[in-house]
Amino acid sequence: VLPRQPPRHVPSRDWVVEVQKSWPPIQVGKLHIRFPWHEGTKPPEAEAELVLEPGMAFGTGEHHTTRLCCEWLQSEVSAGDKGQARRGGEDAGPVVLDFGAGSGILALTALAFGAPRAVCVDTDREANRVAAWNAVVNGLADRVTVHTPEDWPPGDTYPVVVANILAPTLVELAPVLTAACAPGGRLAMSGV
Repeated sequence: VLPRQPPRHVPSRDWVVEVQKSWPPIQVGKLHIRFPWHEGTKPPEAEAELVLEPGMAFGTGEHHTTRLCCEWLQSEVSAGDKGQARRGGEDAGPVVLDFGAGSGILALTALAFGAPRAVCVDTDREANRVAAWNAVVNGLADRVTVHTPEDWPPGDTYPVVVANILAPTLVELAPVLTAACAPGGRLAMSGV
């Protein structure tokens, strides 16, 4: 039997922030991901670096499905065949669609490896705020648009579409995601 401890005052803390401070920088393929509380420079083996403030959004680069998508995007976007997004049949410029964007990590990875523009779509308005902020922090805000599904422009198609969300949601969204993929485009769906 353990001795009984008297009650004591514990100062209030933001425990999410406290836990996040213990996260180390992450290397995903040729991408170095660090968080705002890390100092230092990009390691020599990294071709690109992102600073991510995860906030309450999903997507830090730690989960295997996120890592797979990041590595896939690095090879797809670096290959140089970026294609054209189409709106109403007219060329609107090369775009990567990150559906279920969370922190924006996949869209930002695509931009870091050569995509000229990216579109983030998420149902969570807090995640959209975080994705927009991460674009600002990384100097990419002028190349990213962030939408909810309700304000996402209908009829747009994209040469590269990526969705890293729960598997049942991917099954449900398969018609939407395939319709958003341009003819000859590439679609990656990953989730558990």
